[in-house]
Parts: sequence; structure tokens; C-alpha cells
Amino acid sequence: MNTIQAFLNAQASAGKESKVFDWDKAATMIREYGVKEASAGLSEDWEWTGGKILSDGKPVPRNETYTFLASNWATPAIRFL
Repeated sequence: MNTIQAFLNAQASAGKESKVFDWDKAATMIREYGVKEASAGLSEDWEWTGGKILSDGKPVPRNETYTFLASNWATPAIRFL
């Protein structure tokens, strides 16, 4: 998605409640399914907001990844790799 489209999406959603990544639900799913690799981001803008959050079964340090996990228009998501 290009910057202009992202800006227009945000403008169109102004005033709407933010959607925020649910870390508790993600942790439960990771444990339940025995996931060793996972990424998180905003599904409609993954290219710019997604990044690894779990590598070899361990959390990726904040300074070694980039994720953006809240939006008033895009949906936070997790992907198991």
C-alpha cells in the first residue's frame, strides 16, 4: 500500500475506535499450537507494519524487529511461520 492510500484510510477512519493487537490471545495461541516462529502486523498494510515477534521459540527483542500493532482502520494480525 502506498503512503497516500494509508493516509486516506486513516482520514476516513478518524474518530473510530482503535484496533489493538491482543498480546494475551497471541501468547495463548502460540503456547496452544507449539509455535516456534511468528510475525505480527496490520493485515491490510503488512509490508510496512509486519515483523517477527517470535524466533526459535523465543521473543524477538524490540530493537531487533519492527511491528506496528494498532490502527483505526487496519486489523492487527499474527502469522505463524
